[in-house]
Parts: sequence; structure tokens; C-alpha cells
Amino acid sequence: MTTTTPASGATDWSPRRKVLRIALLAVLYLVFGHFSYLPLVQNVLVTPAVFYPEGIALAFALRHGTWVWPGIFLGQLALALTRGLPLFPALGISASNSLEACLAVWLFHRRGLDPRLERARDLAGLLIMIIFVLQPFGATLAHASLWLGGVIDTPRELATSWRNWWMGCLLGQRLGTPLLLSV
Repeated sequence: MTTTTPASGATDWSPRRKVLRIALLAVLYLVFGHFSYLPLVQNVLVTPAVFYPEGIALAFALRHGTWVWPGIFLGQLALALTRGLPLFPALGISASNSLEACLAVWLFHRRGLDPRLERARDLAGLLIMIIFVLQPFGATLAHASLWLGGVIDTPRELATSWRNWWMGCLLGQRLGTPLLLSV
């Protein structure tokens, strides 16, 4: 049985169901992350044209609440490590993606938006939030981890990677999140 908490609109699940949902999100993040990289060259820094896990993670967070962050963290961490990224930057990227989802839930509810996206205001608010807040925030934190971890070492490489990261994740959220929330 589920109940809705009035303050956040998030669904309150039993502890067992929460763990299962977190595990499901982590697996979906990992699997769709690998699918996102299939058409590309094998390079740890290449950001896919569309990074599907971002859309899945954002939809999951907006639908269920901030408690799903461990699924995002674990899925991203597994993806980063299986793609050959060193542990420190992998942890930083995992943390930034988890924080991004928590920020999204907070902003979404603070603005009075509804995850069912039944009003144009809800969809427009979501898209504006993705483009101007979530992706600049996520890309900047993730790239700080890459810079501090020595994965990226030139400003030009940093700028190019940041732009590609922003675009791939933006498209993953812009295309995937509204679709998943409307199902």
C-alpha cells in the first residue's frame, strides 16, 4: 500500500519496496548507460549524443522523491568504473548526479510543479529547469571531479567535454523524462 505525503508529493514505500526500487534504478542506470555508449568510440571521456540514464534517473526522482538517490549513485558508479574511470572521479560524478536529482525534486516542488505534467506550465518548468539549472550544475560538478582527478588536464579539453556532457545529459533528460513521467 502506498500513501502520498502532502509536503513533497512523493510516494512513501515500505523499506523493502524502496530497496527494490533503488536496485532497479541502479540496474537501469548501468544498462542504459552502456547502451548510450554503444555507437561511440571506446573512450572514457566521450559523452554520448543522448545519455539515457539521466532521463530515467530524473523521472524516477520526480516520481518517487529524493530517497532514490542511492540508485543513481550506485548505477553511475558502476557505469563509470566499468568504463575505466578512476575511483575518485567516478565517486565525484556519482555524487554530482545524485545531488542533481535531489536538487531537481526540491526545485520541482518549490515551484509547485506536478510530475504528471498535465499542464503546459509543468512541462515548461521541467524543460527550463533541465536546460538552465540541472545540466549546468551536474556538468560543472562532474567536470570538477574529472579535473581534480587528473582525467582532464587542459582547459580546452575541459570546455569541450563540459559542452558535450551538458548536451548529452540535457537531451537524455529532455527526451526521456517527460516520456517516462507521462506513462
